[in-house]
Amino acid sequence: MLKLKLKKNSAPLIVLALLGPMLTVACNAAPGGAGQDQQDRSALEATVQSSPATVIGLPLAGNANVAPGLPAGGNHDVLLSRKQYVLAWNARTRIVDWAAWRLSTKDLGEAGRQNSFAVDTQLADFLARSGGGAEAVTSNDYQDSCMDRGHQVPSADRTANAQSNGTTFFMSNMVPQTSFLNRTAWAHMEDFERDLVKGADEPVFLVAGPVFGRSAGAIGPDHDIAVPTRIFKIIYKPGARGGKATILAAALMPNTTSDGTDPLDDRARECEDQRATPGSGSTDDWKRFSASVGEIEAASGLKFAYLH
Repeated sequence: MLKLKLKKNSAPLIVLALLGPMLTVACNAAPGGAGQDQQDRSALEATVQSSPATVIGLPLAGNANVAPGLPAGGNHDVLLSRKQYVLAWNARTRIVDWAAWRLSTKDLGEAGRQNSFAVDTQLADFLARSGGGAEAVTSNDYQDSCMDRGHQVPSADRTANAQSNGTTFFMSNMVPQTSFLNRTAWAHMEDFERDLVKGADEPVFLVAGPVFGRSAGAIGPDHDIAVPTRIFKIIYKPGARGGKATILAAALMPNTTSDGTDPLDDRARECEDQRATPGSGSTDDWKRFSASVGEIEAASGLKFAYLH
């Protein structure tokens, strides 16, 4: 069982008045236009209003990263809505339930990898002011775990400028990922998504997140940063005028060592993998873990109505 940072009998994380302009609630966003655009916006707002999570940052109804829709379900407390992505952060697991982002050629440029792993100060400030007792993850909380700080929204998907790239290194965008997975199949699927948009006129949309099985454990100084047993990703194009989305790729990958073992049970192998040369192998290795949207929904507990 995970040791939670939440205080007993604490109030829900919905304190807004103290945060001033930093917060926006999606249902207060400017309304959309007529016709299909209005229907799409109304469906998005209905999903937002049914969620207990507080929205920090941009109004969701105007955030292009979730224009097609939001995943339903999960137990997240905060939706971090930025120009670069939307993250559904869970105070109980201290990682995301899901991350969603839009990817086009305009997002790819010459900015280098910032490697600026840091606490998400916007999230940390909100949690401190809310009084719920939850804490944002710091860049040192993975120390001595031998696990990678695994990006959900990839650094290389945001290279238009240094500031945009830097937002992908907030620890709110990380999940504990085995070095083997992070540097092989997961990295190769990331390459695939960028290849889809290079020279293309239309963007693609992505959603990714953790899945927890019976053997899920935790890392961190207080052993409360949940370690996924699997991690999913879906790459899609939304349907025209409310039509069915086109699924370009979907995968559900095991978060295991190079020996196929649990990284917490087989710490020796996980640490050896982290010290090893960065992964290689077939660039199509991720395809071995292809899954349907339905299979990912069943495993994660999320629902992607906008993909059906």
